[in-house]
Amino acid sequence: MSLNGKHALITGSSRGIGRGIALKLAASGAKVAIHYYQNEAAANDTLGQVRKRGSDGLVIQADVRRPEQIIAITYSPGGRTGSWQPWVAMGSAKAALDSLVRYFAVALAPRRITVNGISPGGVFGPPNVVEGGVLRSLPQDIQDATRAWHEGGWTPMRRLGTPEDIGNAVTLLCMEEAGFITGQIIHVDGGA
Repeated sequence: MSLNGKHALITGSSRGIGRGIALKLAASGAKVAIHYYQNEAAANDTLGQVRKRGSDGLVIQADVRRPEQIIAITYSPGGRTGSWQPWVAMGSAKAALDSLVRYFAVALAPRRITVNGISPGGVFGPPNVVEGGVLRSLPQDIQDATRAWHEGGWTPMRRLGTPEDIGNAVTLLCMEEAGFITGQIIHVDGGA
């Protein structure tokens, strides 16, 4: 299964889960737009990692709290690289996500566009600021307790997720073979 010829814009993809998604999509052949708000260096680093995986993309800065900037990032890169098929949004209000996904799934189905949401469980990335995620920003004793809690059985898979786990789920949903999956919230949480 390949995403060659596909393009994806992943908001919040300069680090953490967004970065994991961008790297997985790139490894599957998609060209990716790396979005960031403030950390351009992290976004450029992610783009470098995308290129190391044999794909390409571009870096886009925008404040997604401002509707006019959302419109700008939606339309501007597509004119340079083709149309955007997968759209991966980080930071959506979780309470509204289910309804929003179902609404867009119905609205975009006539265009053969699928819309799904990812609901990640606890995610623990590598020990650095770029990929580590929120948990890594907490004091070490809290990190250790959280990991022990999940490994002790809170999560049936007995571990926290990784950015790569989330990227795997997104990549699967972007494949042609997943073309009949739409309007769903996929829980990527190890069964928690």
